[in-house]
Formats: sequence, C-alpha cells, structure tokens
Amino acid sequence: MLRVPSMQAGARAGRFEYDFLNRRVILHDPHQTILHNDLYEVRAPDIEYELNPSGGLGRLRASGPGQMVGRIGESGRALEAHWRGEVTLLPQDDHHVLSVSAVTHVEVAQAGTLQADQVHLYLNELPPDGKGQPRIVLDRLLAVGRVAVDSPRLLAELQEARLWFRYPAEQAVESKPSAEHATGSF
Repeated sequence: MLRVPSMQAGARAGRFEYDFLNRRVILHDPHQTILHNDLYEVRAPDIEYELNPSGGLGRLRASGPGQMVGRIGESGRALEAHWRGEVTLLPQDDHHVLSVSAVTHVEVAQAGTLQADQVHLYLNELPPDGKGQPRIVLDRLLAVGRVAVDSPRLLAELQEARLWFRYPAEQAVESKPSAEHATGSF
C-alpha cells in the first residue's frame, strides 16, 4: 500500500517501481493493482503512469481486464468503464488521447452507455479552476467496431461513431478535427 497525501493519491500492488529519471510509476500484481486519487480509481493487472513535469496530464498504460470508476464534470456524475485489452493516455498535438481497446463498456450516470471494440477520447487541459485543480474537458470521441450507444438522447448501433463536443464560451477550446488516435510508447 502506498499513500501520497500531498497528491491525494495512493496505490496498492504486489510490486512497485519508480523510475526517477522518467518520473514513471510502475505497478504490477497478477491479481489486481489499484491506483487512485480523489476523483478516480483504476484497477488492472499492470499500470504504468509517467508524471508530467509541468503538472498536467501524464502518460498512462494499463493492461486488461480493467476497470475505472470516478466522477466527471462539475456535477460529479458517476463514471464507470471496463475494458479487456489495454488503456493508454498519450499526448498528440494539442491534446491527450485516452485510447481503450478490446470490448470497452463505459457508463455515465444520467447520460447513458457506450460500448465498442475501441474508444479514443481526445482531451483538452484547461487552466486550473479557482481551487488550483486542472480542468480536463472532452473535445471529441472516436468509437470503432460494434459501437452501441444507449442514452436519453441517442440510441444507435453502428460500426464507427465520431462525436465532437461543444461547451459554453468560457470553456471553449479550439480543436483540430482528426480521426487518428495517438500512437507512441513509454
């Protein structure tokens, strides 16, 4: 068990590694590792996270099967995601792309569910809020392969879905539409 009170975070794993040069945390447990902060909890057999030196989003890789639970948005809606393949969070151009593979299921309270073979979420980091917390907003979503959407506003089954999100003017962030997902490695 590892606790980091200064970051409101912690982890549990059979094996912990920390690469000081690359600021990378590596967690492994044949049963399940847990990485959490005050908003999210990720459970997977292996989790690697590389801290961003400037304090924003870093790089993530989590093997499957795995699960993430947390709260999103200003309303604090419950979010739950499951995957069988791998999850990565990598920088691409002006975004970070969270890619999830192999039978992905995401559910957001009062918003609905999304299931697909692959999901790529393009994220924008906004300046910190009044509490000094970084704000992360969804710019667009690309879902590929056996896509099923079930929400109060949309019910669909298709092979590919591309969604762009718009926010009130104070959250507006210019984006460059792209269907490519992030590639890279640790």
